[in-house]
Amino acid sequence: MRPIQDLYWIKVEKETEDTIMLNGVELYRDTSYDPMKLARQYGVVFKTPSRTTVDVDIQEGDKIWFHHFVATEGNLVKYIDEENIYQANINQVYLVERDGKYLPIGRWNFIEQEEKEPEETSSGIILESVAKEVSLHGKAVYINEELREQGVTEGDRVLFSENSEYDMDIDGTKLLRMRNFDILAVYEEGK
Repeated sequence: MRPIQDLYWIKVEKETEDTIMLNGVELYRDTSYDPMKLARQYGVVFKTPSRTTVDVDIQEGDKIWFHHFVATEGNLVKYIDEENIYQANINQVYLVERDGKYLPIGRWNFIEQEEKEPEETSSGIILESVAKEVSLHGKAVYINEELREQGVTEGDRVLFSENSEYDMDIDGTKLLRMRNFDILAVYEEGK
């Protein structure tokens, strides 16, 4: 059995991020208070569609990141022997990891939020306890081909539009997922 046009079947270990490790102890948490943030957003491609309308390179066995509501009861693939298989349309898939290389899908890009180190006085007094996020500024980490053609490269410092970013955990790193048109400029310090 194989999914039809533009649907991918994904093996997902569990629907939510319901546990955290704290000092070597696994703790369980209530995921109902913030289901969007605590939804499982990655899995392994179990089956690719028999036909696609979008030119993408997604293969069975690839690890992918997807929309936060893919791993829900409504997307559960039933009537197959395998458990924990969910379906996602290609428009709900954002990033593929294969052989240690990360490939953004379609119009999606991943940006690392820029942070400003805590201020310190000349006498050594630290004025803030932690680094603060610099609003609407980041570093391009994984970008798609269309953005490359516009002159952006990985590692560039970029300015992005307000409310365009969505936090995603990509293998333990918090990155912001955003579309091409949300990245407004490449900039250098002092310019």
